[in-house]
Amino acid sequence: MARSPHHGPESEEDVHPRHPHWPTVVVIGGVDPGGGAGLLRDVATAAALGAHAHAIGTAWTEQADALHRVEPREPDAVAAALARAVAALSPAAVKIGMAVGPATAAALADGLAGFAGPVVVDPVLATSRGGPLWAGRPRDLLPLLRRATVVTPNAVEAAALAERAVTTPADAVAAGQRLVRDDGLNAVLVKGGHLEPAAGAIAGLRTVRDARRSSRTCRTRWSAAAAGISWPWSPLWLA
Repeated sequence: MARSPHHGPESEEDVHPRHPHWPTVVVIGGVDPGGGAGLLRDVATAAALGAHAHAIGTAWTEQADALHRVEPREPDAVAAALARAVAALSPAAVKIGMAVGPATAAALADGLAGFAGPVVVDPVLATSRGGPLWAGRPRDLLPLLRRATVVTPNAVEAAALAERAVTTPADAVAAGQRLVRDDGLNAVLVKGGHLEPAAGAIAGLRTVRDARRSSRTCRTRWSAAAAGISWPWSPLWLA
């Protein structure tokens, strides 16, 4: 039956109908009230690519013209929520964004115990305007990053994690290689949007399924990668 022109607003089921055969992806991170990044964007991206998103918040952020406030969730609560989601939902993949600080990062690593599927970690350190979203040294993230199937920093984050300058695509490759070779990460994909000329750099990967649309911070592609690798036919392979 055709929709009446006087029909009310579309429901969530109309916009993002739940499909019984869609895989579930657990998405973890902070809430950006504007929806340009963080959990709200992850949920929308997963749905657009054919996956159910189960969201777990690590913090609430107050952002408008700038970052004004970050309200972290208790690390133990985050770990418990992740462990319950893994046990109850058998997700096909997990995507982690804003990890807040070392205590929450450690809690997330604990919550992943027993999960054998792919994990995408986008090591969020700051907002696109430079407001701090990570309370610690960048390399305090390494224990969690070693648990990831693939880590997806931008050029600024790669420089902070690898402790070397990243201003060119060649620098980005070198930083990714250092993180894989010297720091024990499984695979690193460095986004080159901050570089001149803009270019991507891949270290430790053969191919990656990219998002067809990007957010203002380009974080969308990492939730897209998590949704993509949740499907058995996904074209994401480790070298």
